[in-house]
Amino acid sequence: MTVNLQRLSQFPIFSTMSGELLQQAGSFCQFKTFPKGRFIFQQGEVPKYFYLVEQGMIKVYLDTSDGREYILHLVESGQSFAEAAVFSMPQYPANAMALTDCETIAVPRAEINQMIETDSVAAKAMITGQSMWLRRLVSLTSLLALDNIATRLARFIIEHAQSQQIQLRDGTHFSLGMKKSILASRIGTIPETLSRNLARIEQEGAIVRQGKSIKIKNYETLKKIAFPEF
Repeated sequence: MTVNLQRLSQFPIFSTMSGELLQQAGSFCQFKTFPKGRFIFQQGEVPKYFYLVEQGMIKVYLDTSDGREYILHLVESGQSFAEAAVFSMPQYPANAMALTDCETIAVPRAEINQMIETDSVAAKAMITGQSMWLRRLVSLTSLLALDNIATRLARFIIEHAQSQQIQLRDGTHFSLGMKKSILASRIGTIPETLSRNLARIEQEGAIVRQGKSIKIKNYETLKKIAFPEF
């Protein structure tokens, strides 16, 4: 399937390229799909591509020596991953697996490196695009640092429900639809801390945990935890 150049231009690394350069990049990029549960790559493999996620969610993680899984980050639609491996590493340093059915644009190592080495304008455009994205991430990280875990968690519960078009009110019952390790990674913490803060929000009377689901006990209390500035 041909890569959509307009969609390609929406990813930071290609966002400042001219039309001519974008066409050149599009000529060697490949559209790849991965079903839920499929590895995109595994730790130790020689890097062949970095990826732009058009749809879906991908986890990048390490397997620890004691058999546990440590999630490095979750990659969602509009984001990219594995650039560092393609540009500067002999092996992928971690595993990547599709958490949902995913549609991606695969950028091949040989072609993108050749483009950078032979065209300084293309190299500058990619550096500029990534720098703008990095500045945005630093700003978001600074904002996250100001929020405690309970605030992040309560906000995530509300925003997740809204994204699923769930009407939130006292008595609303719904599932977050993900493992604790995934949820913890989404809000920038670890599963143990997540569990403590779920218990804290429950103790404050905002929610009731029912297995893997949540029941809203007091929506106003939940909103006060999520948005303490209002």
